[in-house]
Amino acid sequence: MKSILLLALLTMGTLLQPAFAITTLPVPNHIVPAPAKTPAKMTIKEWEKATGRRLSVLQRLTWKIAQKHISKSPNENTTERQRKLGRLSMILGIAGLILLFLPNILAIAGIGLGIAAFILGLKSLKGNSNTPGIVGLVAGSLTLLLTILAVVIAAAFLAGW
Repeated sequence: MKSILLLALLTMGTLLQPAFAITTLPVPNHIVPAPAKTPAKMTIKEWEKATGRRLSVLQRLTWKIAQKHISKSPNENTTERQRKLGRLSMILGIAGLILLFLPNILAIAGIGLGIAAFILGLKSLKGNSNTPGIVGLVAGSLTLLLTILAVVIAAAFLAGW
């Protein structure tokens, strides 16, 4: 009895299998697979091909502006060395500004720190925009500018204007 029941189930299973089989649906021609590139790296023509619609002039202009802003995102292209140089430049620039207003030898040390901050800030900004590097560059150049201004005022005072 069990063998007849098993044989009946196997026969029904093989006859009904195509009806319950998993079938794949045909993919329509108008569906384009997802692009391999991100929108920030795609050209306008690639985007139009992927979406199937044409962009207006204003949309093209907006696309280019958005790509420029995305490509200038901070810390994308900064190396670890450039980040370290930027931080060091910022620290030296701020210390140089503080020491510049202290008397005697410390003011001369402030000038040296300002020069070092300026040079390190320039090195850290090669090919990217790194905020500590910009702060160090500005602080170093401000230290140098104030030093030159102080020397010109002292020379004018000593000349007897």
